[in-house]
Amino acid sequence: MPEVMHAFILWHAIEELEHKSGVFDAFLEVSKGDLALRRQAFMKAFCVLMSCLLEYQKQFLKQANYQPTWSVRRNAFRYFFGLNGLFSSNMKMVFDYLKADFHPTQH
Repeated sequence: MPEVMHAFILWHAIEELEHKSGVFDAFLEVSKGDLALRRQAFMKAFCVLMSCLLEYQKQFLKQANYQPTWSVRRNAFRYFFGLNGLFSSNMKMVFDYLKADFHPTQH
């Protein structure tokens, strides 16, 4: 990767870290630190995200006229939810987020 691109990506990552902390602080201010509201919003957002991802995947497979086998489905499930899967490997951060003393700067 060219050095200029490396510097740009690094700068962008740092900027995103700053944004998530700022947005979280604004949410805490507006919600007055309401932990129940934060947890409820997380669950709603997670459900919407999952339903959208599943629907988009269904549409992509339909457009490609592809019917996955049970083996492919099992492997996909393991990829997402297996021992070191995409979602399961992030569960510690999810549980941290749901704690009362969480702040994004901890991650």
